Amino acid sequence: MKVPAKRLPLHSGGHDVVVLGKKFAAELDLHPMDRVLVRNPADESKWVTAHLNFWYETNPVVGLFGDTFDKLGIKNGDEVSLFPAPKPGSVNHIIRKMDRQQLSEEEIFEIVRDIVDAKLTDLEIASFITSTYMAGTTLDETYYLTKAIAETGDMLSFETDIVADKHCSGSVPGNRTTPIVVPAVAALGITIPKSSSRSITSPAGTADVMEVLCRVTFTKEEIRDIVSKTNGCIIWGGGLKIAPADAKLITVRKPLKADPEGLLISSILSKKYAMGATHIMLDIPLGLETRYNNIGEAKLLERELIQIASRLGMKAAVVISDGDEPIGQGVGPVLEAMDVIKVLRSTPDAPADLREKALMVGGKLLELIGMDRFDYNGTGAELMAGVIDSGKAYEKFREIIAAQEGNPEVSLDDLRKRLATHTFDIVADKSGMIIDIQNQVVAKVARIAGAPQNHGCGIFFHHKFEDMVAEGEILATVYCGNPDKLRRARRILNSTEMIFIR
Repeated sequence: MKVPAKRLPLHSGGHDVVVLGKKFAAELDLHPMDRVLVRNPADESKWVTAHLNFWYETNPVVGLFGDTFDKLGIKNGDEVSLFPAPKPGSVNHIIRKMDRQQLSEEEIFEIVRDIVDAKLTDLEIASFITSTYMAGTTLDETYYLTKAIAETGDMLSFETDIVADKHCSGSVPGNRTTPIVVPAVAALGITIPKSSSRSITSPAGTADVMEVLCRVTFTKEEIRDIVSKTNGCIIWGGGLKIAPADAKLITVRKPLKADPEGLLISSILSKKYAMGATHIMLDIPLGLETRYNNIGEAKLLERELIQIASRLGMKAAVVISDGDEPIGQGVGPVLEAMDVIKVLRSTPDAPADLREKALMVGGKLLELIGMDRFDYNGTGAELMAGVIDSGKAYEKFREIIAAQEGNPEVSLDDLRKRLATHTFDIVADKSGMIIDIQNQVVAKVARIAGAPQNHGCGIFFHHKFEDMVAEGEILATVYCGNPDKLRRARRILNSTEMIFIR
């Protein structure tokens, strides 16, 4: 059937969407969320499979969301061909998984391909996530899923025998080791292209912090050029088509608050595999408020990560670290960038815990690569410390910033000027030792203050875990984007304790 088309001032953000009036849809025996094939009759190479919704229109006209309309290469009022479309075969595979049956490589690849091509509804994707949560995934299924998520997106390669990478499972505010580890490893002649995320639930992701200093969105060709000049990069993975199915799976599973182990492993390793990594260091923070608070679960994840990585041709090592307290002095993009520069410049006020964590993670990565490659008899952490203390890591960091179109001359004073101007202090209500800092409260307050959207917002800690403090002493300063955010952050801290003193 041919129907006049109308462009709607709406965008779906992923799925193709068309709308019909209820009466007209009933005449065609179409129902909400049915699939319809929409084709440009003048150019049959231009077509979409879209999901159907209803609208107020009573005439036989099809409304197309803007991004769907643009794919068809038509003008308002042009006729389009409209046909019912069957459900993709991958829905049957999802039903099989719901029945606790093991899926083949071909079936998993078809599910992932249909996620990338927006052929599955959010409900169908959620059903797949739930099925993996309830039934689990075998090692084979996790391997197939990891491979499919990577291979349905862009794949990078570099002309070197070693491509290093690192990853942290998150949940610890201020844990900004990547901008320290990457330049230090690159300064030793190792290729380390790091694809990082923006914040999902934290006050800053690595990409948010790097964006304070330089550009983070690049094409594959630009990344290869940057890495050829500097050995490393720290870019936003969302700017590439790296593991695009993973981004959709994360979006759908976040409201479910479900992280099936197979999906978590495939999420981590698919991006490393797609970036051409050969050696990966994986940091799993363990703590009451982190994703993993049970050592047994963390150890199981460690074993399976190493096994799947090996099947993909990558060597992996895991460090299970302390995730009970924030790391560094700053939480928020500008404050965390300042911490990174302090560590790389070995300033007297550099946060010792951030330096120690970076030395541990970077050192383990160097040991995984092999210390004989560096003709060094000490430990990886000692070699990392030497690269930082010599200034070579900071010089490499400046090279990377310049290659990513930033200002390598940026100073700590320059960054301080970018901090938000609405502030308040958190003071000690009694004398004693700081025995706990609540990670979740830290993250919530920093986000309410305006981070990461406003790079200058966040929290600066004047004192940390196990410090002795006096009554009335300033414990932390909160930087807020405007007076309203300041009031909201204060309100949270009036009702919830963030820093505990005994």
